[in-house]
Formats: sequence, structure tokens, C-alpha cells
Amino acid sequence: MVELVHRRVHRVGVPPAVVSRILSRIASEELVLSAGSRDRHFLWFPAWLVRPILMFGVSFVAVVLIVTRTGPITTAIPAVQQATNDIISQSISAYHSVLKGTLAPEVSSDHPDQVRKYFEGKTEFPVIVPVMKECTLIGGALNEVHGTRLAHLQYKHGPQTISISQACRETVTKGEKLVMPKEVHDELLRTGWYRTTAPDGASIVVWVNGNTICAAVAPMQGEHLMAYLVEAGSAGGW
Repeated sequence: MVELVHRRVHRVGVPPAVVSRILSRIASEELVLSAGSRDRHFLWFPAWLVRPILMFGVSFVAVVLIVTRTGPITTAIPAVQQATNDIISQSISAYHSVLKGTLAPEVSSDHPDQVRKYFEGKTEFPVIVPVMKECTLIGGALNEVHGTRLAHLQYKHGPQTISISQACRETVTKGEKLVMPKEVHDELLRTGWYRTTAPDGASIVVWVNGNTICAAVAPMQGEHLMAYLVEAGSAGGW
């Protein structure tokens, strides 16, 4: 239930009127029970259990109503189910390594051409260096995962860090060293983009350019991150 709510519902405040009605209903039930006029459906439960049961029932109905009315918003990634050689898991891992400082830039520059030149001849794919509005390029680095090289770019958007991991599309599609979940593959074929949410709430946007698959991770709304990337691509920023 917790996973379902996190995947499909935005957190909102409960209207005071709803809280008042729930508490009034609980109070009225307690008065009925204390007066000895128990409904026969509660005869199997001790009086002290009625309040939690009623609260759970009301909460469950409220959640079901919200879920069925809002529909899916994003796709959440269960941390325990994600393979370690999954391209999205690797992008999340790289993002946290950047935050911790364990994946520091090997080339530090805010000039895309200089960063792009650093990667030339070091990867099986052309490294894409987006020029994103309101974002400052910090630099890039390389690492090797399951025998294949990944390129990582680092940006700053105010106090927020944006990490972009890139890999060879052909390698990921084959699934020999790195793999791509089927839903990601299908959505990329259908729209060219895939958006999801990391377990810690960070947004992930995946796209493909030629033989390069890219996964951007940032602690911002997914639509905002995607807007920066789409605008950069439309303006010829990679």
C-alpha cells in the first residue's frame, strides 16, 4: 500500500472538514459502544480495537478513492528489485557518488567542447554534452561497470546537482554487460523519452541520441528536468 501511494499519489493536506467528519464519526461510535448499543458486527472485537479498525477502514477508503481518481503520475523504482547492472541503477549510483564527492570530475570545465574533447576516443559512443538553460556545466568523469565504460557529466542548477550518465546504446540493448528494463525500452521506442523517480525522490529522465543512451538524475520535478533537456536538444545543445 505504501509503495502504491508513493507511486501514484502526490502528498496533499487533508481538508479540515474531512478530519472533523472522521473524528466525529469515531466519537459517535465510541458513545454507542460505551452505552452498550454495539452493532452486532463489532461483537467479535474488544472495544479498544474498534477505534483503530474504524480509522484504518476510513483511511483505506480515502486512499483507494484518491488512487482511482488521480491515475498514475510517475513510475517508481523499488530499490530491492533493481538490478545492479541496470542502466538506471547505475545512473542513480553515479548521482549519489557525485553528491558524496567519490565521483569527482576528471575534467573540470564549463565549456562543452572541452569536456566533449576529453571523452573522445575513450568510449564506444559519442559523449553528449547538453547545454541547458540556467544550468552550469561543472565537468565530467569516466568509470567502468561490468566491463563497459560509462561517462558521467555534472551540472549545477542553483544549489541542485544534476548528474547525467551515458552508455553505449548497442551494449545496453544487447543486455550483455548493462541492461535496460523492458518498460524503459518500450517507452523510448514509443516517445523517445522515459521519466521515472528514484527511491529517494530524485527525478530520472532517460533519452537516446544516436548510439548514446543518457540518464539524467536531479532533485527536482521530473517535468522541469525534462524541459531543460528537451530545450537543449531543440536548440542544438548536443
